[in-house]
Amino acid sequence: MLLALNQRELLAVLGLTKSDGKMQAKAPITAATLARLFDQAFVAFLKDERENLLSGVAEQNLCGRFAMFLDRERASFGLESYFVDTEYNRNGGRVKTIIDEHMQIVTIRCDIILHSRGRIPALDNLLAIEMKRSSHSMAEKRVRTECGCER
Repeated sequence: MLLALNQRELLAVLGLTKSDGKMQAKAPITAATLARLFDQAFVAFLKDERENLLSGVAEQNLCGRFAMFLDRERASFGLESYFVDTEYNRNGGRVKTIIDEHMQIVTIRCDIILHSRGRIPALDNLLAIEMKRSSHSMAEKRVRTECGCER
């Protein structure tokens, strides 16, 4: 079945508006909103994945499972135009980068990222999550979490 949408209808489906030729999210996204989104997803994850967490499954499994909980919650926070991806390292075909706390551009590959995949440049990366087991050494955690993601 072929679905034909005009530009206005497509933007509505994606949860976007267009202003000055650029895509924008419909509502402002605050740090408090993102914290609530994370907290709700994390509480549900801890509750539903208790067995997985206690059994010692691989970090990659836990990342994938937590990403599912974040994805489930994002729409209820008005973030239909955003995506939850694991091990994502691209932005418009190029390697994904962020500006770190030292104002340096660094390449990233986060365990989990909530982002627009470059469709909303001004608010592309909303959450970048690096998951580590408590049993990993502090040196390993520090290297991987210095900018929030693996470099």
